[in-house]
Formats: sequence, C-alpha cells, structure tokens
Amino acid sequence: MAKPTRYSQEMIDEYLNKGLWRKESIADLWDRNARFIPLKEALVDSKGRLTWLQVKDLSDRIALRFLKMGYKKDDVIHVILPNCNDSFVVRLACEKAGILALTSLMTLREAELEYVIKTFEVRGIVLPWRFRNFDYYQAIADMRSKIPGLKDIFVTGDEVPPAKPTCGPPPQGKNRSVRTKDYGITSLLLPW
Repeated sequence: MAKPTRYSQEMIDEYLNKGLWRKESIADLWDRNARFIPLKEALVDSKGRLTWLQVKDLSDRIALRFLKMGYKKDDVIHVILPNCNDSFVVRLACEKAGILALTSLMTLREAELEYVIKTFEVRGIVLPWRFRNFDYYQAIADMRSKIPGLKDIFVTGDEVPPAKPTCGPPPQGKNRSVRTKDYGITSLLLPW
C-alpha cells in the first residue's frame, strides 16, 4: 500500500492557518458546483461536453464501483489517459474513494510502465485501448504475469477490447488523495 509522505502535519497546519490551503477538497468544490449550477458545462473535450452534475454523477458511480471492488484508502490506481474528460472524471472518482490516482505521461512504454506499476504498487490501471498507434491494453496484458499486484485493467473510450469495465451507483464517505508525478525522460531513474 502506498503512503503519501510529502507534507508533515506541521506543514499542513501552517498552510491551513495562513489561509494558503482550504479544508475543502476538489471533490467538495465539484459537488458544490453540481448543486448550484448543475446544468452548466464543466468539461469539454473533442469527444463531448459534460455538465457539473454529469461529472459528479459519473465520478460518484465510478468511486462506488472501485469501493465495491475492494479498493481501500491509499490503494493506487495508475491513470494513463490523455488530457480528456475521462481523465478528470477518473481522478475525481479516485479522490472521492480515497484512492491515490497516479497519473503519468502518454509517452511511457513497456519498460517504464512495468517499473512504475511495480514501484508504486499499483493495484488498478485506467487506460485507453490504443492511443497514437500504441496498444496500451496489450502492453499491460503482456506484462501482467510479472506484476501480480496489479488486479484490474480499466479501459476507457469508444473502442475497447473484449473485457469491458462497468460502473455502479454513488459511493458513501470521503477521504481523498491525488498523486501526480512527472517522470521526465526516463522514469527508471526517478523512484519517488
């Protein structure tokens, strides 16, 4: 299980007391906007537009599905998606479920992906089937025997391989985290 270690409790208290940070999370702010301006557009990408309420409902359903599948606070889900609506919705769902969303660049290939998955003890991975002539699903499927800790592969987008993920109703509870890392040119040299 991953353990976030960047900020001490002393630093957190200082930032809150100085007003540099707020106690509300991104999910709290998102849900507030979904209550007050539910039908206003919130996310737009080349494939569609989503309102504040649609994003809240989608992220709630995905968060609950993660919890029903046995994901727990501080489990890690690796999100390998381009800058799109799906990427934000999945990261928001992870935050709502208390799961650490580990994002990475779309340029990672087999060696880097395997290293990241092992190093961060990734339990689930969210990715497109294919993106810019690279088959992410097949790359992960081929290395799966070498990474026994990886339990689930979730595929987003219009095209999916034969196994398709599903979603359920909204989750209960809060405890949130997001984990983001820019690996630079080679992730193999940068353990976190």
